[in-house]
Formats: sequence, C-alpha cells, structure tokens
Amino acid sequence: MDEFLASLRERRQQLDQTSTIWKTVERLLVHSSYTRDDDQHYILRRLNTDEVRTLQTVCRCRSQDWSRVCVLLPKTTTTTTTTASVGNTSVVSYLQERVSNTTFDGIVVLVIQDSNININDSSMVLSPWNKAPVGIHNNMLVSNCILSTSSWISNNTLLSDTHILSSAVVVSCGSITATASTKDNEIWTQNDAKLNLSVGPESGGGRKLSLSPECDMKQVCQQLTNYQNHHQIPSLTISQNSSNMNIISSHCLVRNVPTIQNIYMAPQSALEGATSVTNTLLCSTASIANSSIVYNCRLQWKTSIKDNSHVSDTILMEEAHIGPQSLVASSVLGPDVHVSAGEVHCSVLGPNTNAHHQSLVISVLWPLGRGNVGYGGNIGSNHTGRIPDQETTSGEGVFWGLSCVVKFPVDLTMSPYSIVAAGTTVPPQRVCMPFSLIVTGNDNNHNNIIPGWVLSSSPYTVARSETKYSTRRKAQRHNHYTGWKIIRPETIAMCHWARKQLACVGGTESPTLTKTYATDKAIPGIGSNILSEKGRLAGIQAYSDCIQKFALHGLLMWLSTQETLVDASLEREFQAVPQVLAEFVNVDKLYNQVSWPEFPWQATMNERQMWEYQKQLLLDEFPRNGSSTAEWVIELLQTLVVLEKAYAAKIFKSKKRDDQRGAATIPGYERSHIAAEIDPVIKQANQDAEEVKLAVANLTRKLKSSFRSKL
Repeated sequence: MDEFLASLRERRQQLDQTSTIWKTVERLLVHSSYTRDDDQHYILRRLNTDEVRTLQTVCRCRSQDWSRVCVLLPKTTTTTTTTASVGNTSVVSYLQERVSNTTFDGIVVLVIQDSNININDSSMVLSPWNKAPVGIHNNMLVSNCILSTSSWISNNTLLSDTHILSSAVVVSCGSITATASTKDNEIWTQNDAKLNLSVGPESGGGRKLSLSPECDMKQVCQQLTNYQNHHQIPSLTISQNSSNMNIISSHCLVRNVPTIQNIYMAPQSALEGATSVTNTLLCSTASIANSSIVYNCRLQWKTSIKDNSHVSDTILMEEAHIGPQSLVASSVLGPDVHVSAGEVHCSVLGPNTNAHHQSLVISVLWPLGRGNVGYGGNIGSNHTGRIPDQETTSGEGVFWGLSCVVKFPVDLTMSPYSIVAAGTTVPPQRVCMPFSLIVTGNDNNHNNIIPGWVLSSSPYTVARSETKYSTRRKAQRHNHYTGWKIIRPETIAMCHWARKQLACVGGTESPTLTKTYATDKAIPGIGSNILSEKGRLAGIQAYSDCIQKFALHGLLMWLSTQETLVDASLEREFQAVPQVLAEFVNVDKLYNQVSWPEFPWQATMNERQMWEYQKQLLLDEFPRNGSSTAEWVIELLQTLVVLEKAYAAKIFKSKKRDDQRGAATIPGYERSHIAAEIDPVIKQANQDAEEVKLAVANLTRKLKSSFRSKL
C-alpha cells in the first residue's frame, strides 16, 4: 500500500506544482514589470527586449502578444547567485538554440533548465531521441502551456493547456488540448481522479464502483460486496484551484497521436501511434499504442493498450494488457489480466485471467480470476428479450471452453477450477461442485456434470496451474495478496460440502451405475445438470482424496516442527478439538443465502488455526481404531505416502494420455512435444512425492523408537 500512496502523493505534488506556476504567471501578468520569487527555487519573469527580438528574427517564432510569453529560470544555479542577478540573466543564446519556428498564443512559460542538468544522460529511457534537436521546434501553435526547453517538442499541430516536463518527447502529434473547467476535465483535480463505472447488468441496474487509479482487487471486492463501507485509499490535500491542464511528465514519450485531450502521464509512460486518447491517466511505464482509441481510462504500472483496440471507462491494474483488436468498456481488469481479439463489457476480471481468440465476456463478475475464455466463448447472453439486465459470477480458475455459450444468470463461484467443455451451452443455473467438468449431454435439456473430474482425471491442470500462477504473477505491487494457493482451507471446505451432498442421496436401495440424478432437486449443487451414479461415486472419491491429502500434509508439517514425539504428547494433541470447520467457512450458509465466498486475502487463519482445522479433518476422515496415538499417526503417514504416489501417477497418466493420442494422430508429434517422462510439472510431482516418502520414513523411525522405549 505504501507504493500506491507514493504514486498518489507524487501525482498530487505535480498537480500542485503546475497549479502554483500557473497562478504565479497570472499574478505576474497583472504587473508591467515583475520578477517573481515564490521560494520554489525558481524565478519567473517576462521576456526582455533582446529575447523577444531573438525569438522573432533568429528563431522565426511568432506571437500576437509577446508580453504573455515568460521564462522560468532555476534559482539555484550557483550558491552565490542572488535572486536579482538570476532574474536579470539573459537567455538569448539559450533560446536561440532551444526554440524555433513556433507560433505562441496566450500564456506560454518556457522553462529554462539548470545548466548542470545533463539531458543526454545515457541512463535515460528515451536515449534514442538524444540525437534529435532538443527544445521547442516547428510547432504550428502553442497556447497556454508550460514547456520545458529540455524536452523534445516538435512538429505538433496544436499544443494547448499542457505542462510538459523535462526530458519528455512530444513529437508529430495533431491536437493536444484540455477542455475548459468542466466535469470531465476535473478528473485530475477532483476526487482523486477516481473512475466511476458500472459493472454487471448493462441496463436495469448495475453495480456502481468508484475506483482510484491506485486501487487493488481488495478494494474492488469490498465495493462489490459492501457498497456502504468499502475501503478507500486515504485522501490527501490538493490545491483548491488546481489548473485544468494536461500533464506530460519527465521521460514520457508522445508520438504520432492525432487527438489527445485531458491526460495525465506519469514519468516513463508512453503514447505511440494511438488514434485518440481522452480523459485518461497513465501511471509510470504504462503505454497506449498502434491505432488504439482510449476514453476515460486509468492505466496502472506496466500496462498496455495496443494494436487497434477500443477501450473506454476501464481501469487496468498492474501488468494488465489489452490488444490486439480488443473492445473493452466499463470494466475492471485486475493484475496480470490479458485481453486480446475479443470483447469485455461491464465485467470484473480478477488476477491472471485470460480472454483471447475472439471471445465475448459481458456482465461477468470474476473477482478471483485465474481463468480462461477459449476461442468463440460467449460468456455474455445477458439479454432476456426485454433489456440486457442479467449477469453471471464466475468462480476462481474456471475454464470456459471453445465456443461454449452461457445463458445468464449463472453462478460458479462455489465451483472453482471447473471446466465448461467446448461447444457446451450452459442454461441459467447455480453450480456448487469444485473442480468439475460440465459437458454437453445426450439430453437436449441438460448437460452432464462430473464432480471433481479435474482432481481425478486431469490433476496435471491443478499441478501446472500452481506453478503457472506463481511464475506469471508479474504485478509486484499486488504480489502480497495474489499468491494464494489453489488447495487451501476455503476450497477444501467447498469440496467437503460438495462431497456431503453427493454422499447424502436419499433412498435405502443400492443404486446401480446406470442410475442418474437430474438437477439440484436430486442433489444440491449440481445445478441444472445430470449426474450419473458412476460420476457421483467418482466425485466422492476425488473430493475425499483431496481433503485427506490436505489434512495429512498438515499432520506432516506439524510433526516436523515438534522437538519430541512421544505418545503422551501426541495423545494430548489429538484430544477433542473445537468445531472450526463450520465456523471457518459455512458453505451451507453460502449456498442457502447466495452469498459471495470469502476472498483469500480475508482469511484470518494463523499457522496454529490452520493445523486445528486440518486436525479436525483428520479426526473426521480417519477415526481412531483403538490403537495407540503413535501407531495411528504412523498409519496416517503411510496413507499420505500412498496418496502422494497415486497423485503423481495420476498427473503422469493425464499427460501421457495426451502424448499417446497425439502420437497416434499427428506425424512427428513426439519430436515437437515435451513427453510426460520429462515434463517439468510431472518431474516436480514425482520429486514432491519422494520428499514426502523420505520425510515420513524419518518421522516413522522417531515415532517407533519413542513407543519402543516406552515399552
């Protein structure tokens, strides 16, 4: 949060500085001869006669009123220089070098840089421009501007109401203007430059968000869930009468943009070849390029909009990228989100979400992200035939397959890391089965669901995703809250609830494998889908393995931290424990009241509470059978070894299946694909299983020696 506040303070400081200079100029022009020393380390004065003559005759510049053209000189050129001498210093030779062939209108302030500033510093990010003439050259009209003569400002048609700081490049642009004092133009000086937008339903309501440029997903989610008490970045004081000007900061690049209006550019941001940029703020290192049209947007650090994209009323968090040929409107793109060749409208896309390949995402609330939208995926059938007033909520890590069609409303927030298969049409429903597969069924009215399918038949997906989300998490300012694990207490609680629903099917007769269950009237949580008996049993097993492995890993970790392992201490540890499962995540309540699940960064479990939770799961999953606690613990550890080995084997099998199918179908497949035997994900899984085996062997020796010595 300190970096977010630092960015806000830097912007406020720059706005105050611009405002101070402009108000100083306005006071100066009231007096016929006036040199201003306002204790800001600079002197502001009118041009003298020699300077005006030089600009007119030598530099070929024009102005209808030269008295409104001023120079701003550094006050601290030397330690012995007095204010009076600096104010009277002629800058004729300096202007002759830095200003040429430009028409001035209205108030223009030419900022004369201190002589000790090295504009050719090799470390400057714009070093390729060092060979071009520095200064203000060949501009058709400059009006009401503050311009550093140590920037590259040339070949622009109209430059108005703009403050350009030193070492910036502004070349070959059409119109760079700021509107008069209007609501649109006050975005930098009023209300922290917040972006007000509506997500969810396009019509007939909507969820209103008010986000500062330095917001994060935690603040977005607070506003989604609690409109009255959402967290805001603390306010800082800003001048009451800040000037309405564009700000182009040091080391910015603005090149070949026909229309720019009402912009704020932090240092090292860039506009290159965009078509139009209006009412937009760019944090440091953000960029807009290549025929893109951008209106009323906020771009955080290292973000980009490029390649003929059209973006409006959107905030891009750090490392979010749009393009090529994308249409995004009224949306929030979280950190590390990529949108290309598709449309996103009225949506919230959480961290590490990808929407590529001509996909459509409309009115989708996806705050935890980490998902993917395949080619032709239409997550946007929000029109009821009356008005587009529907929306959907997507769970963490959900994969929307190729050409799937989702008819709103749909809720998958309690089905994290599920897959909607290619070509599937999803009718309105609520599905609460984590790690599931939804696929088109034989019944035209219902799809088939296989609960826990990703865990049992495609565990490679989970293993790879854990690594992928870690290595692709490039947004450093958001890194402290985006690195949550896939298998964690919240997802385990959902698996626990889903398994309970699958296991509680009524009836005394033993069902056959041909039996089916239709919709959540038969089994809560399966939505409007059909579940086979085989799928039900597979889901129970998949969820059980996941829950047990999670709990057993907690046991392994706890035992590894104990200095002594004696039966008495183990017995005390595994006595009655509080019922933390229901208190931690009450999934029944979430299901019955249709509430948002707890977000990962809201989890308050410390290491001890985590162990208490895992310990309760152990006691529920592995009831004591009368043996000593040490013997029972040894049995649990051996079970963990078996589960880890089986999990690694499943990961290998899921990848090997693709290898075999590809080799039997495509010539040369083996030479152009990484085989399962050398796949880094599988190698890591095997290594993890081996490490667990060795750790268990070590702990088992200690446990056996403890109860042997007792005998």
